[in-house]
Amino acid sequence: MRRCFVLIAMLVMMNSMVAFAESESPFIDDGANVLSSSEISELTAKIEKVLKDTFAIDNLVIVTRNGIDQSPEDFAADYYDQNGYSEDGILLLLDLEERDWYISTSGRAISRFSDDTLDLMGTRMLSYLKDERYDSAFSIFIDDVAYCLENSGREYWERYNHHLDIRASGLKIVLMMLPIALTIALIIINISVYMMNHVSRKKDATKYATDFKLIGKNDIFLRSHTTVTEIKTDNNSGGRGGGGGKSFSSRSTTRIGSSGRTHGGRGGKF
Repeated sequence: MRRCFVLIAMLVMMNSMVAFAESESPFIDDGANVLSSSEISELTAKIEKVLKDTFAIDNLVIVTRNGIDQSPEDFAADYYDQNGYSEDGILLLLDLEERDWYISTSGRAISRFSDDTLDLMGTRMLSYLKDERYDSAFSIFIDDVAYCLENSGREYWERYNHHLDIRASGLKIVLMMLPIALTIALIIINISVYMMNHVSRKKDATKYATDFKLIGKNDIFLRSHTTVTEIKTDNNSGGRGGGGGKSFSSRSTTRIGSSGRTHGGRGGKF
């Protein structure tokens, strides 16, 4: 009986160890607990497919924390170097306490992901991070890494920066037109109020029409007005983002981590 009890206990322990191992991911360290086990599994499978299909880098790592005792760039570089990852890789760090995101690159990933590329990758994740849709943000990050590895940072910039420029331009136009619209509305309201306050009272209604008949109607074209706006184009598009914004640069800012390894990287707030 005792042997049977021991055997059952060993089986339960082994099952627990297997379940723990299955929940572990070599590429995702969710210290802030923002992902479910199923989301971790899906993202891990996606990362493994990217690494298998591209062969350009060896590691794609996602780390989340609720507070860190270093700057984001130092923590990201040290985490990558001190956890046995090979030289060529990219890491995304999220610090929920300070609302920081940081992408650190190492080895061949430094030249594949320039400062401009990393900034754009962060911008594309931003709305999802603000809405706490972390699994969607990480999924976009993985997709963007795959696109850059299969193509180039310049192609990635030309594909996605164009949409950001259009959205930014539309917002600027709305903000510029808003004061004009408000001014026109105030003028109309003031005229209406003035006219209402200056209407004289009639003693009788004899001057008003008592009978009204429509005996005919006719459409008369008065005038037309056409506005022509010149759209300037830049024929020399080499090195320029699709939206006509700042020029794309392949420059990568690097720093030396505490282990002596060189890292690139960019970050921001969300």
